[in-house]
Order: sequence, then structure tokens, then C-alpha cells
Amino acid sequence: MKFQIGKLILCVCMTVISLNLNISHSNAEMKTEEYKWSRAYLGGGGYITGIKIHPNEPGLMYARSDVGGLFRWIPEEGRWLQLMDSMGAKERNQYGIDGMALDPNDPNVIYVAAAKYQNKSNISDVYKSSDRGETWIRTNLNKEFIGNAPYRWAGECIAIDPNNSNVVYAGSRSEGLYRTNDGAETWEQVSDIPSGRILTAEELPNMQVSSYATGTRSVVFDPASEKNGVSQIIYASVLGEGIYQTKDAGNTWSLMDGSPKLVARMEAASDGTIFMTTFGNGVRKYKDGKWIDISPITEDSDSRFCGLSIDPNNEKNIIVSAWDNIQDPTCLPIYRSKNGGISWDTVSVTAANNRKFAPGWFPEWFFLSATSQVAFDPYNPGQVYAADWYSVWRTPNIWAEPADSTQWYAECRELETTCMLGLAAPTVGANLLSAGADVGLNRHIDLSDSPKTGSLVSSVVFGNANSVDFCESNPNYVVVTASKFHDSAGVFAVSSDNGETFTEIKAPNNERNGRVAYSATDINKIVWVPQSGAPIVTTDRGQTWQKTSGAPNDTVTDFWLTKDPLESDRVNGNTFYLLRATDGETNEFYRSTDGGFTWSMVNNTQLSTAVPWFYPQVKAAPGMEGEVWIAQSTNGLFRSSDGGNTFTKVENVQMARLVAFGRNPPGKNNPTVFVQGKVNDIDDGVFKSDDMGQTWTLINDDRTKLGNVPVAMEGDRQVYGQVFIGTNGTGVYRGCPSSYQKPQEISVVINAKKIDFPDQKPEIVNDRTLVPMRTIFEALNTSVEWNDSTKTVTAINGNTKIILAIGSTTASRNGENIELDVAAQLINGRTMVPLRFVGEALGAKVQWIDETKSVNIISDN
Repeated sequence: MKFQIGKLILCVCMTVISLNLNISHSNAEMKTEEYKWSRAYLGGGGYITGIKIHPNEPGLMYARSDVGGLFRWIPEEGRWLQLMDSMGAKERNQYGIDGMALDPNDPNVIYVAAAKYQNKSNISDVYKSSDRGETWIRTNLNKEFIGNAPYRWAGECIAIDPNNSNVVYAGSRSEGLYRTNDGAETWEQVSDIPSGRILTAEELPNMQVSSYATGTRSVVFDPASEKNGVSQIIYASVLGEGIYQTKDAGNTWSLMDGSPKLVARMEAASDGTIFMTTFGNGVRKYKDGKWIDISPITEDSDSRFCGLSIDPNNEKNIIVSAWDNIQDPTCLPIYRSKNGGISWDTVSVTAANNRKFAPGWFPEWFFLSATSQVAFDPYNPGQVYAADWYSVWRTPNIWAEPADSTQWYAECRELETTCMLGLAAPTVGANLLSAGADVGLNRHIDLSDSPKTGSLVSSVVFGNANSVDFCESNPNYVVVTASKFHDSAGVFAVSSDNGETFTEIKAPNNERNGRVAYSATDINKIVWVPQSGAPIVTTDRGQTWQKTSGAPNDTVTDFWLTKDPLESDRVNGNTFYLLRATDGETNEFYRSTDGGFTWSMVNNTQLSTAVPWFYPQVKAAPGMEGEVWIAQSTNGLFRSSDGGNTFTKVENVQMARLVAFGRNPPGKNNPTVFVQGKVNDIDDGVFKSDDMGQTWTLINDDRTKLGNVPVAMEGDRQVYGQVFIGTNGTGVYRGCPSSYQKPQEISVVINAKKIDFPDQKPEIVNDRTLVPMRTIFEALNTSVEWNDSTKTVTAINGNTKIILAIGSTTASRNGENIELDVAAQLINGRTMVPLRFVGEALGAKVQWIDETKSVNIISDN
């Protein structure tokens, strides 16, 4: 079967996606505001299923991911550039990359097989870019690719003939192998190559069995077989069948006798030798018509490998990566050979010994886990990159001696690939708390950098976090629900230090996941709707639980179901809201006014039905009792000012995927409202309202469409106009007004209350934050006395006595010395001490928030 697409028709029909367009709309009165869009950075965290380095241009490298799109490395800046931010909701499926191919003759050209999932409503196609991924053309092959299916780490399923850039092969999952001879203007199916099929457990010994077909996963050209301007010898591996070969430029193909059936990756040397890694048959090469076993491990007949690279500067140099724990369960080794696989060295790698740089929140096991690919850098001999479940890693010298002394660095700046499930934006302390699949909960105190430590990833128990909330009256109290792995053992955890540390509490009756809401005024009261359960209540922060009555038990039915139906009123600590919304049934709105113990349905007539999988979202407005809004996707946005008794549809909002409230606009008593969806007929937009939805301002453009399924949104409660949007694979987007500048003055909050400094304010001196001692200590119930003759300060808090001399870097606490990193000094007649001294002297926890130049002090005094 052959697809003929005329050039004229192609120009009309091909989908062109550009980063440089402005969102068009018919409503000329829609206000716009210039925003800077970036990420609330994590750095890595999602599966990088492949990396490709261009053979003829230094520094040109790409990384593909299963749900997070495609990235290009920017070497001069040491960061990655997301290449699919311009794709909107209709292209949401294109963030799963099943394969990629770089044109060796033109560094501007790249192809990707794009589809996150496969069903009738999702696009699955090959896309082509002629400008390094800045813009894309859909080629209309329209065959099945699944970037988030098993064996996504194998491949690449797309390849460009190194002897003819117009010849491209694309292997689908279930519909065979396809070829273009004209640079993707037309496609034809390759004969003799079977369609992919679902493999049985017997065919996949000790490997993951899937309900998806696997199909053609690798295509490799013999570069030495050129004739008449095209490569004559080509290899295509079909998982479960073996390797097919053509010797006549693809006209006829035949299954190669003795070929391994489960090939992970293949690569060709310049002399035509084909090397391959396999799932179950080690490492092989095919040379002069013979199959040769060159496995680093010969005693294990089931040895499984994936990553493979031949050094372009010396083809005797080969590296392969283990797919799973073959010998030692504490590490996933890489193997290196300098003689074409005759002998190997084991590059044993562990985070403790070899991981020299990684984001601070990475737990130790985030290192060369399920390594998908390894790659020699053609322009830096010995330098090797490796892609794994969480990051891209680089070693400057794979040949370091001894073999286990290689040093690896995480190259994951702006490699944002996490699936977010819930967000919270406290009014003090951290600007953002992000809960995600596979990455737990993270606390963002410097939005321009990765978190230094992870709140809930220090234990494997916290593999996933899916719901987080804080107490409105004291945001140092935080709650999170989590689970070890999606639908496995549940976890409930609480924090009293703004999410910096958590105490795990055993979940009652094996409850897990779901949604959680903190009382606005009571630090001990929390309502939890576990997955597939009715609400339960604790009045002692999770130590004991009580059942409730009147509420349904099917408001949260799945781990990945990101409907957010539970919310606490942000003023009345006894009021909670719950929405029951299912496709094709009446939506029911419930309310509890006794702290979550009893629930009543207060509305089932004014809310539209049939909402999609990820929605609706229920949000209560801070500072406005009874003000509760519901984003109902294609059904629009609904608002209630009486606790849900009545709802009104907000005008001009045609679609509301998400709604959130942020810091009050200057001079106003109401919060800022944010909506992601369609307003005034402008689709794929993020909108801001300073007047509770009467008018809207568009704050994004076509460069940032957030098409990868936005699932959670929060307005920054500390920075006016800033908004955070969590997605299903590209982390957390951060939208900030371009006019915003960080505060010049340092603010201090003690136990959730902002401190006023009547005369001398905190200052930064020689990179150290100095604070007025008397103001801070008295706010912590500590008396302060000044002795002018000795220039000393004496502070007393109960049985604690602190003595500090001006100009000294040593203080005493009950006779024991406390070293100061900066000496106490007088500024404008006020004793100024380093911030750290406050915590060390009085046992308080002191947190510096770089984003807002604020200090959060937490103390029991």
C-alpha cells in the first residue's frame, strides 16, 4: 500500500507547529500581558528513552522521553531546550517520543515518531523538522507509535540512509515498516516485514509482558554498501521475530537465520559489522555472515543489555549497558571494550562512589537505573553520555583506571520530564510544593534551580506523591498523601516545618493516594478522601482516624485520575467541599460544616455533566468564606459565593481545565484568579483576572501552550501574578509577569506571622543575612538586655541564657560556645546578628527563601 501526497495538497494538509506565532483570536478587546515562562525546576525525574549525538556537528545532541517530549542540548549554556512547548491540547499525544533520527548530512533535519498513547482520538505520526526542532511538519504517515509503552527504551525505530537523506524508514508498533524516498512527502509499506504483534510471556522470559504490540524497534544501514546513491544493505529488527535483512536497497527482505529475536539496539561499524544488544541473549555481532557472541557475561544465558555505542574515532572501542541487575543488585554496570568485544572491563557504578553531581533532591538510587542508551561523544574522545530513568549522565573519561573510578555528572538542567499530580503554594516559606509520580514531594525555595533536598524521596516508600495541602492560618503545617508505586502501599505524612521534613504515619486500613484537605484554622484537623473510598477525618494529624457519613465513595477512583474534587474552605476551618463527577451522570456537590464528619448534598442541578478524565477541579478562594469555584473542562467555569448552594457559570469561559487563586492584586481585597483553557474563544490559553472573572487577561502565547495535559494549577500566594501549572510529563510551568522584580528588602516571618521592623531592617553584609536581634528574639518570647559599657547583649528565654559581645564571632549559650560565621555588629544603634545564630541560640528552625528574599522562622517558643 502506498500513500501519494501531492506537493500542493501537502502544503495545505500538513500540520505545521511553530514556536514563533502569536495566538490569534477574534476578540480584539482581550487584554494581554507579557509574561516570562519557564519552569519551577526539578531537573530530570522522568524516563529518558534515548539520546542521539550528531556525527558531524559538535555539541548537537537530542534526548527523547516517554511522556516529556523531545529536548535539544544547548552546550554553551549547559542546559536542555524543550522542543514541543508550542504544541497545544490537540497535539498532547505528541509528547511521547517512540523514536528519533538525525540526518547525518544535514544537522538541521530531525525526524521523530510521536505518540504518547494509542487510541482513536490521539494523533500518532512521524514529524519532521528542518530547523533543529524549532518547528515541526506532520508527515501524515499516521501509523501506530507508542512512546510510553514497554520497550520504548529499545530502538531507534526511525533511521535515515546515511548515503541518501531522502530515504527514511519508520518502524511502527503494529502496522509494519514504512519507507519514504522523497523526504517524507510520500510513504510506502515495506514488503516482507511482518506487522508487530503482542508477545506472550513465553516469548519474553523474565521481561515485561505488555498488551501492546512491539513491532519494528531498530533500523540500521550498512554505510559501506552504497550503490547508485543509496545504501543496499539494511537491517530491521522486529521484536519477537528476529532481524530482517535487505541487500537490494529495501526491495526484498528476508529473516536472517540465527538472528536473536529480542534485539534492544543495533549499530553498524564502517566496515559493515553489525553490533547488537539483546534482552536475554547478551551482546552479539554479525560479521562475514556469522553470528558471534561477544557478551561481557557468558555464564548468564539470560543476560539482558540495552544501551550500545561504537566509538566513531576508534571502532574497536565499544560500550554497552546492562538493562537490569545481572550480577550485583546494588548497581547497574556499564561494560567497555577496546578490542571490539573480545574482552571487557566492568565499569561498576554506584551513586555513592561514582555520582559526582546530581540535583540535591535525587535519592541515591536515581543513577543509571534502567539505562536506555549510551553514546560516545565524537568530538571529545573518552567522553560518554548515558540516558536512564531519571536523567542524562556524562562521564568525561569512560577509560578511567581503575574501571570503577569513572565520574558521572547529571546533565539535567531544564530536562523537565516529571508527571505532576498535585501542587500547593503556601502563603509563607516555600513558594511551591510539587507532588509527582516517581519523584515524591519536592519543596521549591529557589524557583530558578532544582530543590536542594527532596522532602519525600529519601525513602523508597515515597515513590509517588499525589496530593498536598497546607493549613491556611499556619502554612508551616503541611500534609501529603503518597504511595510506594502507583496503586501499592499507601503513605500519609505530615510536616510542621513548611514541608522541609515529614513524619510518616501508617495509613489506616491500607488506604492510599486520593485527595487531602487541611482545615483552614486547625493544625490538627485533616480530611482525606482515599482512592476508591469515602472521606475520613483526623483531629490529631493522622494519629487516629474517624469514619464519616453522607459522602459518596467514588470521587477518586484511580491513581492517575487527577480530578481534584476535595477542598477546604480557606476561611472557615470546619467547612469542606466535595464534588462527585462522573461521565454521563449528574454532578453532585457535597458540603460538610462540622469538620468533615457529616456531609450533605447541597447542589445537583446547576453543574454540567460528562467531564473528561483529568477534570473537574474544585478550588476555594482565600480570604472569602463560602467562595468556591469549579473548573469543568469543556463545560466551562462555575462559581459559588454561598458555599455551593447556588452556582453561576462564569461568562466568556468556554473551557476551564484548571482554576486557581493567587496573591491579591495590589490594593484589592480579592485574590487573583487564573484559568487554563479557552476564554473569549481563545484556546490553549492561560488567563488572569483581577476582578473575580469579570474581565480576563491573556498571559501566554504560542511559544508556551502547555499542551502536555495540564493537571494541576496554583497561583503564587506570595508573588502577585505568578502562576504554576503542573503537567502530565513536562514538570511544572512557571508563569511570571515580565515586570516582576525580586524584593529589595528582606522580610521575616515567625510562626506564620510577618514581623515589622520599625527602624533597622535586616541586611545582607558580605553574603550573610544579618537581622535585628532584639526584634527577632522578643518575637520569640525572649527578653533582651543591653550593657552599653561592655557592649554585650544578654538574652533570657526560660532556663536558657545567651550572652553575645559586639565584634565577637563567639557567643555563649548556658556557658557553651556558639560560633558565628559573621561577628555581631551595631548598625544604626541596633545589634545585628547572623540569621543562623537565631536558630542555634534558641533552637528555632530558620529557612531562607531565595525567591522572595524572605526568612521563615519556626519555633515552639
